[in-house]
Amino acid sequence: PVSAPAKALDQSLRAEIGAPDLRYLIAAKADSAEQALQWSEKLAHFLSMEQQRGNINGYELPSQILPSVATQQARQQAIPAPAVLQQALQQANQDLPFKRSAFAAFFSDTAQQKNSPALRPADVKNNAFSLKLHSLLIQQGDKWIALGALKGVKNPSQLAQDLQRIDSSGSVRWLDLKSETQQWINSFRQQSLWLTALGLVLITIVVWMGLQSWKIGV
Repeated sequence: PVSAPAKALDQSLRAEIGAPDLRYLIAAKADSAEQALQWSEKLAHFLSMEQQRGNINGYELPSQILPSVATQQARQQAIPAPAVLQQALQQANQDLPFKRSAFAAFFSDTAQQKNSPALRPADVKNNAFSLKLHSLLIQQGDKWIALGALKGVKNPSQLAQDLQRIDSSGSVRWLDLKSETQQWINSFRQQSLWLTALGLVLITIVVWMGLQSWKIGV
């Protein structure tokens, strides 16, 4: 078992670097990566409100790294057309000493971003964001799971109850890893005791049968 000072040091270091707690997670299961990311965005709104209320210190979600395709496309639609941007810049630049050609690269990049295809999970690889994204967005068979890692949970039971209000489909689950692990250990311990008892009974039967056959032989 880990000593109390070691636990306190671990919690202190995690708080200083803003690392998420290892105990509490939120898991959203979906039929596709896109649906999982949309669930992640819905959870982001919920957790943002909880953070403002002081119920948590922070959170990490896959949609913070890769928004859903729907969100990406909505943001692209919000980018003004090149002609609109050029007109706005011309009006803003009337009394400023900037050359119009100085913003050519900006117009080019804006047009490219507006028409570029949306990124998918498979497109995020071999970079600093890849490991974090794929640790929070997991494919499990034909299902996808979006995980929410929480920081500084103040009232776990209340947070779990609030979470149920945003999900009527049963797609989102609150996970207490310490509780889950303890239940698994208790179940394993109980099973081990039953198997040990059964083994002792079988050994007793075998010994008794052996003694009986030995008496018959004598």
